[in-house]
Amino acid sequence: MRVKASCVVAVLALTGLVAGLVSIDPAAAQQDYRMSIVNGTSTPIEFFHYSECSANNWLGDRLGSNEVINPGGRRVFDMYDGIRDCCRDMRAKFSNGTTRERMSVNVCRESEWVVR
Repeated sequence: MRVKASCVVAVLALTGLVAGLVSIDPAAAQQDYRMSIVNGTSTPIEFFHYSECSANNWLGDRLGSNEVINPGGRRVFDMYDGIRDCCRDMRAKFSNGTTRERMSVNVCRESEWVVR
């Protein structure tokens, strides 16, 4: 009977361990930092910047020197950059020099910005 009792204890302990693994807090799960930028204007977006909300400056152009987002086009950016915080400031600069900004965006909850 001792063998059966220790097997029952082992099964119960294993069941508790598995139950603990299954009930992981959703906040601890991997976040999705992808944001789709849609050009809702008739002018190409030549530069796109984003940075952590607490940053005091824009990081480099995320499109690179040979890419634009044409009118009606879209580009998906993974805005993780090693920063677990989901808050990002974003800036689009058009070929005619005008800019649009969107500040304090939760990129873990929102997935698209239509720039107008």
